[in-house]
Amino acid sequence: MIADVSYEDHNEVSGERNSVKDQQSESEKGINGFESEIRSKDGEIRLLKHRLALKDEEMRHLKRQLHLREKESACLRIAIQSACTDLGTAVNAADGAFKFTNKNPTEKGMEYTFTEADLLGAEQTDT
Repeated sequence: MIADVSYEDHNEVSGERNSVKDQQSESEKGINGFESEIRSKDGEIRLLKHRLALKDEEMRHLKRQLHLREKESACLRIAIQSACTDLGTAVNAADGAFKFTNKNPTEKGMEYTFTEADLLGAEQTDT
């Protein structure tokens, strides 16, 4: 029976084996290429996750700074409003005090005449 196998049949079987080995080799190369590509993509994903974490931290830091600035602005706004109220009160008080000026100035110039009731808390002096 072994004698029935011809040289051509042997070459054909050998060629089929080589073909299968070539296909297997090509398949392994393809698999290795895909595995390499997957490892590369995994590395890119890790890098992007790291960058995202850094951006998240930066955003949290900026939000904290914004919150502090908003608190400072609110305090300054209150201080300015209080100062404006105090200034307005002072202007009104001064305006009220000057309403009592003498409409007929003397030869010395403009002279203000006030009564003690006009100037609450003022002490009388001799002039």
